Amino acid sequence: MTFHAIIINRFKDMFTSASCDRSLAHLAHDQSLLNRPNSHRTSGPKSHGAPGPGASVRELENELDAEQKRSRESIKGVRKYERKVKELTYQSEEDKKNNVRLQDLVDKLQIKMKAYKRHAEEAEEQSNVHMARFRKVQQELQEAEERANMAESLANKMRAKTREIGTKAQEGQAE
Repeated sequence: MTFHAIIINRFKDMFTSASCDRSLAHLAHDQSLLNRPNSHRTSGPKSHGAPGPGASVRELENELDAEQKRSRESIKGVRKYERKVKELTYQSEEDKKNNVRLQDLVDKLQIKMKAYKRHAEEAEEQSNVHMARFRKVQQELQEAEERANMAESLANKMRAKTREIGTKAQEGQAE
């Protein structure tokens, strides 16, 4: 097994996600290019500054590192959003519970309000009955006072006449 195949096998063992599979496919493709005999290579000094096999490995390692970094960042992002979804779900459930509690309180308060309103109406009816009785008794009292005043006035007149008659009778006897 060549050095390049060992590196690629190690990289394959390190990654299992789909994005890493794409990188590994690229690495395998690049390995196959490295393993093929190139007809344009010469045995002499390299022309046109073409990189050797070590440079390809470095490029592949750099690509792999970049892909690993993107994969880690993606996983971090997914975990962050999963936490956010859990938080929002929890908050939503708490809001639903609070809404149910508040609706129960509203229902109970409405029942109490209806009872208080009924009691207030009954109290108002009783108050009206009592006020009517009070007015009737007050009117009867005024009429009784008027009759008492008239009777007193009449009694005073009778006393005055009785005195007058008594004084005239005494004068008549003294004569």
